[in-house]
Amino acid sequence: MPEAGLRMADVPEGTELLGDPAFPTLVCDGVVMLPGVPKFLRYQFDRFAGALGGAPFHLASVFLTGAEDEVAPLLAGIAAAHPSVDLGSYPRFDDADHSIKVTVESRELAAVLAALEALLRALPSTSVVRISRPDREQPEGRS
Repeated sequence: MPEAGLRMADVPEGTELLGDPAFPTLVCDGVVMLPGVPKFLRYQFDRFAGALGGAPFHLASVFLTGAEDEVAPLLAGIAAAHPSVDLGSYPRFDDADHSIKVTVESRELAAVLAALEALLRALPSTSVVRISRPDREQPEGRS
């Protein structure tokens, strides 16, 4: 085996190899290491996810135009009213169709949907580019 291949095969002592050895999933001290190539990561994750246990997270995303500082007070209010969800605000500074991505996340689907509806009521509808809901496969546009 080439030297570079041997270096990539180096793992900490006690590491377990799980899943398909062609795209290894490694577990060491409770840390799961998956391949970095997205296609291979998805392949292994889909085969390994059941072993993780616990309830899945549900995620909604709202893509907005405008400035993050304009949205921050609304998010603070939503966070206070919906303490079982985590909110994230991710500004963009490129030529994307949106300038802010707001995420709503929880293990409870109903909590995500309630917080998402509250957020959408609080936002000017003209600022919403599209919405990705955890209960629907396709994002919905809204301008």
